Amino acid sequence: MNLKSIKSLIPFLLTSVFTLISVLTPLLTPSYVNANGETVSSGVISEVVIAAFSLSIVGLLVLTKSVYWKHVFLITIFLSWGGLIQFVPFGFQLSFGFIVLDFVALTIMFFHLMFNPDLLDEVLSYLPSRKAEKSKLEEIQLNEKRVEHFQNNFNSKSEAELKRIVEQNDRVPEAVEAARRILVSTSVLLQQPKGK
Repeated sequence: MNLKSIKSLIPFLLTSVFTLISVLTPLLTPSYVNANGETVSSGVISEVVIAAFSLSIVGLLVLTKSVYWKHVFLITIFLSWGGLIQFVPFGFQLSFGFIVLDFVALTIMFFHLMFNPDLLDEVLSYLPSRKAEKSKLEEIQLNEKRVEHFQNNFNSKSEAELKRIVEQNDRVPEAVEAARRILVSTSVLLQQPKGK
C-alpha cells in the first residue's frame, strides 16, 4: 500500500475507531445498583451497531482492495444523515422535518471527499451542470477530430480549391475550418523568411 492509498483511508479509519469505542464502552461498563435497588447497565444504541456493521462491510472491501469501498463508505455516511445509523452515541444535529443534518456525518463526509478527490469528481459529474460541461467538451473534441480528418483529406488540394471551399461556405463547418486552417498554415510558412 502506498502513501496515497493510506491517506485516503484516514477518514474511514478514524470513523471506525470512534464507532468501535462507541460499541465497546457500554459493553465494558460494569452494571451497578442504584439508590432504589435496581440494577442499571449500559447498552449499545442500535444505530451505532448498524454503523459498526456497515463499517465492517467497508473494511472487508478495503481488505479485498476493492475500488468500491469509497462509494460504500459514502453511502454509509449518507445513511447517517437520515438517522438510520449513528457513528457515535452523541451528535450535533439540525432537523428540518424528515431532513436531518448531522454535523458529525457532515465532517466525516467532508474529509472523506477531501482525501479522495477522485470520488469528489465522480460525485460532481452527476450534477446537471457538470454533465453539460462534459458533453460540451466531448462535442469540441469530436469536432476537432472531424476538422483533422478533413485537413488530412484536403492536404492534396490546391490553394485555389481551398479558397473556394472557404469562400463558398457550402460544406459542413468542420470542412470549411479545415480548409481555412490549411490556408493559414501555408500562408504563415510562405511569409517566413528563408534561411541563408
